[in-house]
Amino acid sequence: MSLVATQSGALESPLRDVAHLAPPVHLDKYMISPTDFIRQSQGQVHRLVAAVIVMHIDSSSGTPKTLLIQRSRHDYMGLCWEIAGGSCEDDDHSILVAAARELEEEAGLWVSNMIDVVEDDHEWLDQGKVWRKMTFLAEAVAVKWEVPMEYALDNANSKSNSTAMATSNGVAAATDMATNTLERPMKNAASDQTDQSQNGNGSCLSRQSITGNGTKPKDFPIVTLDPNEHEDFVWASEAEVMAGLCEGRTLVWTTKEQQLAILRAFEMIRSCGRL
Repeated sequence: MSLVATQSGALESPLRDVAHLAPPVHLDKYMISPTDFIRQSQGQVHRLVAAVIVMHIDSSSGTPKTLLIQRSRHDYMGLCWEIAGGSCEDDDHSILVAAARELEEEAGLWVSNMIDVVEDDHEWLDQGKVWRKMTFLAEAVAVKWEVPMEYALDNANSKSNSTAMATSNGVAAATDMATNTLERPMKNAASDQTDQSQNGNGSCLSRQSITGNGTKPKDFPIVTLDPNEHEDFVWASEAEVMAGLCEGRTLVWTTKEQQLAILRAFEMIRSCGRL
C-alpha cells in the first residue's frame, strides 16, 4: 500500500479499494459486488452486511488481540460491544470492499491484509427481508498518522518492496510496503488517553488503548471513532472475549453470535499460525 502526505502531515492512502490488496485466492468469491450477489441469490437474500474482525499481536506478551468497539449510548443497542461492520452499499466494488469500507468508517483503520472468512452464512429475517452477514478476518493499519512533512512518504517515489522511515515525536516508525503492514508507535508516550481531533466529516475521537497493567501498547494502530456511532474501544484477548471483561469494561454484546464469531476467529489464527 502506497501512502501520501496531506498538508497537515497526515499519511493517507490514494487507494480505497481492497482489490488493490490482492486478497488470497480462496477469497475470490467475495470479490463479487453486493448487488450481483443479491441478484444471483434469486430472492434468497435481500440485504448484505459485511464485517471485519481485526487481529493484532501485543508485542509485550505475544498475545493476539482483537478490536472491539462500543456503540454510542444514543444509538440502537447503545453501549453494546461489536466488531466493525454494516450494510453493503450499491456502489461497493465487492463484498470485501464493503467490509474494508466499514472498518475505515467506523474505526479509522485500513485493511492491510484480508486473511480469511470467519462466516458467510449468518442470516436473519427483518420485515420480510432476509439479511445475510459475512464476517472476515484481517490485519489493519491506522488511516491517519501525523508525521512532520519533511519525513512524509512520497507516493510518486515509493516502491512496492521498499521500507520507508518516518519520525514522529522522536520515535522511528517503518512502513513495510512488501507486506502492507505499518508498525506504528505511539505519537507521544506521555500523551493523554483521549485526544480530540477534526477530520473532513467533523468531530472524531482518537486514543490509544490501555493494557491491563495501565500502560499503553506501543504497536497498536490508533483507532479513530465517530462518536455519533461509537464511543469506546478496546483491544481484547481471547480470554477477555470469553469472560466478557476487558480493561475494566463489561462487554455486553450486541448479539451472542457476535461473541461466537470473534472466538471462532481466534481459533482460526491459532490453528493456522497466521499471527
